[in-house]
Amino acid sequence: MLVQPTVEKLYSLKLTGMAKALEEQLQTQDIDSLSFEERFGLLVDREMTERQNRRLGLRLKKGWCIRKFANWIKGVSHRRISF
Repeated sequence: MLVQPTVEKLYSLKLTGMAKALEEQLQTQDIDSLSFEERFGLLVDREMTERQNRRLGLRLKKGWCIRKFANWIKGVSHRRISF
């Protein structure tokens, strides 16, 4: 089986979690003891985990920006404005 083209296709399909997991599986000695379904399940689990982590990271970053902006607004409203 040609593994490298498969890994490249996974990356091009934006399935980076599956691609990384497949590369790791190929480096693992004991992976042959697992059935196809078990190995495939590990690939899918990794992809799902990576997507959830990415989504959470974006939400945290967005929340940080919103809090920073809200604190800035509070600071502006407490200042005296003189003309």
